[in-house]
Amino acid sequence: ATIVTVPVERVKCVMQVQRSTGAVKRYSNSVMCGVQLYRSGGVSTLYRGLIITWIRDIPGMGIYFASYEAFIRWIIQDGRSRKDLNPLYVMCAGSIAGVLDWGYSIIPDTLKSRIQTVQDGQYKGIADVYRTLIRTEGYR
Repeated sequence: ATIVTVPVERVKCVMQVQRSTGAVKRYSNSVMCGVQLYRSGGVSTLYRGLIITWIRDIPGMGIYFASYEAFIRWIIQDGRSRKDLNPLYVMCAGSIAGVLDWGYSIIPDTLKSRIQTVQDGQYKGIADVYRTLIRTEGYR
């Protein structure tokens, strides 16, 4: 999935920054953004942020699935079957799992977005992005 999501998220982030900053419009649409990014830096520029995406997604999905499963097992501990569960309980389990997942994932996701939208060479790595964000913007 990362093969597809990283370039898509890279283009999405670049387009969002272009729209939100009011800067000169460099890209007319998402397809042109992707094409121009590729032309300017090749495949590697489309995959900028791959490692931080893994740092976000692999543990995040582990947290999500483990907490969802734990909550479902807690609900059915009285011997009921999964197929007998009220859909509201299933929805609550998914909601709780999502909150726990994003409780972890929000920091790597913020770092990923910064890495994907800055000029080449602005940061020396993931730790540098983190230190710079904390120093300049703090925790919000």
